[in-house]
Amino acid sequence: MISNKAKDGHLNIFKLYRGADGIENNLTRGLALCLQNDALFLREFFGLLFAKEPFQALNPTETFQHISAEEDIIQIDIQVNVEELTDDAIANIIGVTLTTEEIDQAAFEQAVPAPQGDRQITDMIVRWRDTLIVIEVKRSNEDCVVQLKKQLYEVRHNVRQYISITWEDIAKQLESVQNIYHLIGQQSPFLADFRTLIASEYASWLPTKPFKFINPGQNESLFRESLYKRLEAAQSKVKDFEIGTIGSRNFILVKWGWASEVIFTFERKEEKSWILAAYIWPANTKKQGSRMYNNQVNDSWQQKKKLEVAGFRAFDMEIYPQIKFSNTYAKYLSEITFTNPAKDILIPFHNQQYFLQSGRWDREGGSRDWDALQAFLNQHIAPSFDWRTKSKWEELFQSSNRSALLMSFGFEVKVEIPYSYLQEIDQEPADIEKLGSLLNNTAQAFGDLLK
Repeated sequence: MISNKAKDGHLNIFKLYRGADGIENNLTRGLALCLQNDALFLREFFGLLFAKEPFQALNPTETFQHISAEEDIIQIDIQVNVEELTDDAIANIIGVTLTTEEIDQAAFEQAVPAPQGDRQITDMIVRWRDTLIVIEVKRSNEDCVVQLKKQLYEVRHNVRQYISITWEDIAKQLESVQNIYHLIGQQSPFLADFRTLIASEYASWLPTKPFKFINPGQNESLFRESLYKRLEAAQSKVKDFEIGTIGSRNFILVKWGWASEVIFTFERKEEKSWILAAYIWPANTKKQGSRMYNNQVNDSWQQKKKLEVAGFRAFDMEIYPQIKFSNTYAKYLSEITFTNPAKDILIPFHNQQYFLQSGRWDREGGSRDWDALQAFLNQHIAPSFDWRTKSKWEELFQSSNRSALLMSFGFEVKVEIPYSYLQEIDQEPADIEKLGSLLNNTAQAFGDLLK
């Protein structure tokens, strides 16, 4: 048995760790408390261990059916000094790494622990009958095998039973048990709090519902929340680009010079029809416009109606000329999008000939003042379009204290991916790579658009 002096005082649901390592310690503590206080979760946890080779000889059904003695009680603790674990009754010792990525079995055999010299404190232990499980916990993909071996060798030299589990494994079990409670109208406060702890820092560990099982008929707020959780999980599988974040907005960073980002967002197409819209904005700034117009890109790309995405299919695409207004710090102010350019643009100006008209315009003075800008726009845009109202010209510019503005002649490119198609290709919770490839390859297809 674990002696009382080995018990850690932090194993209390109301007492949290502080300091730099607090999050990692709280994860370990939260897992231990869930295992101690939720029998369904404990069974799922042992089911995860039983699936690994060192445990496969143990029959879980038989194990849980024949419980009679006090020594059958499972003991769980954290932050235990290995000196307290040298019980002669321990016949089996198993080392477990819990990280964000599974560690290959060969790594356990090859790792050589350094000579001892400091006190070895375990992250978490599980004592059950004559078996001791020592768990080393990391909140990253850090290889902690050597650290685990140090702890185990203090208890019993030449331990050779090691397994690796991941936080994704734990999160899947957590969701599975919570779903069972949901079916019978109950909730486990320990699991709910632990999930909140994980979601606050590591939401990507939590499994998301595939699009096949997210249907528009439910509450729209919950529907949207489920959509974006799955989309965020898919973005983590994008391989050829970095993911950027501004506030709550994620986007794919691209470095083609003529555009900077690809954004995916869900939109209602009709009353009961949804799409995943992919957007890119070529020539969204004068610098981007310079890369596009001065390279003499053939204007024929503007007439394309489909985007062929490698590995998937061709999707409907819309390309609209756009004017963007910014302040002198390049902060967005307003835009004008011409969804019917044949009717609304009298003289096309999204081309190399008129590119120099973009850039800075001053309120007063010189040939590029606001009077000249208004005259230019009046000459090229149909009066019925009312560009002043659409750009909030009076509010944002004429009646403001601004002395200058920046203007760009760019485009809005929108690709529509039907939601029914997403449901067709996304049917398994763990099979998120295909969605990640769809996002990745859509961005790649945008990159080829101007070639």
